[in-house]
Amino acid sequence: MESSLYRENPLRAVHILSAINPELLAKLTPQITAFRADGGSPITVYIDSYGGNTYVTDSLIKMLRAPDQRGRRCPLTTVVTNTAASAAADLLISGDYAIAFPTALIHYHGTRRSAEGVTLEDAHLMAGALQSANEQFALRLAERIISRLLFLLTIHRQEIDSNPHDTDISSPVSVFVSLLEIKLSAIDENHAQLVREAREMQQQTSKLVQILIEKVSAEKGNSPPETSAEAQIRFLKALLDYELSRADRPENWTLLQGGFDEIRQHFLQFADFLAGEHTDHRERLVRDYGTFMLSKAELTHFQTLASDSKESAEWLNEKASPRMAEFWYFVLCLCRQLQRGENPFEAQAAYWLGLVDEVLGTDLPCMRLIFESQTAPVDTSPSAS
Repeated sequence: MESSLYRENPLRAVHILSAINPELLAKLTPQITAFRADGGSPITVYIDSYGGNTYVTDSLIKMLRAPDQRGRRCPLTTVVTNTAASAAADLLISGDYAIAFPTALIHYHGTRRSAEGVTLEDAHLMAGALQSANEQFALRLAERIISRLLFLLTIHRQEIDSNPHDTDISSPVSVFVSLLEIKLSAIDENHAQLVREAREMQQQTSKLVQILIEKVSAEKGNSPPETSAEAQIRFLKALLDYELSRADRPENWTLLQGGFDEIRQHFLQFADFLAGEHTDHRERLVRDYGTFMLSKAELTHFQTLASDSKESAEWLNEKASPRMAEFWYFVLCLCRQLQRGENPFEAQAAYWLGLVDEVLGTDLPCMRLIFESQTAPVDTSPSAS
């Protein structure tokens, strides 16, 4: 990745300084197509917007990322100067490298739609559509920020290894979450609470999955293989039994009073945990970041194995894959929390949540500083006597 990606360039820049709508798209299209056709150098996108049309935002992102006739794609450097809210925040985190001015505000909330004359049937359909849209946005957001959070994990690995708060070291995610809570609490306790709620959601889903798998496995025994529909129905029945047996179930809980929606959400989370899109990314993440999921002793052993050997790859996958799955699912739950209510973040809080790579004017570690320290020319001139 070329060094210019890590620095803003106002000479190859487009500016999102108003509501994101079809008129803005029409205005920016000639400029974006000219930059694309002029080579594969990074394009800087300056953002100061409260958002707008999500479909137009997607079109902007696709246009900015479209290859030229030689297959070259211009990397994106996104910069929030003042405000990036809603769809504009989605545009910000879509950058290959995202920068925030120190006083910038990044604001997330769930999908919104307005309608008039809504019937009861329309309301149910709209609720389902909004829930589906929120889940899709959460998944897309998780895919974009996980590398930034893994970067924070690698940078602070020494602090994690020292484990100053006596967290369960068998789970690197637990120690990392503890680190995030400390950093975010210093900024705003509400941000730390968001992380705690995401961790609780992820742990509850893990517990639910374990309970349902054990229950279904005990009931199924040596029965013949099932179709997908049969397996899903068996798990749904187990989920219903679990809900009825919960000690913390509200006394007036019924399917008609929110219970059905709760079961639907638990079933979808269960299915996603077992076979969600994260399973497709896990192998790549383990290959690139798996060693940071190992303890000191495990890392020492791994280094004794022949590099690039089948044995070392299999050993790393066995140790790191479950922990990477745990990390991914925590990130996804964090992104689900961002789709609930109003979530405004200061620039430094956005950094700790993986929404931006760099906050200007701070000493927070970032890829630019690392890259430039490695490529800085060495002064070979004789020192003055």
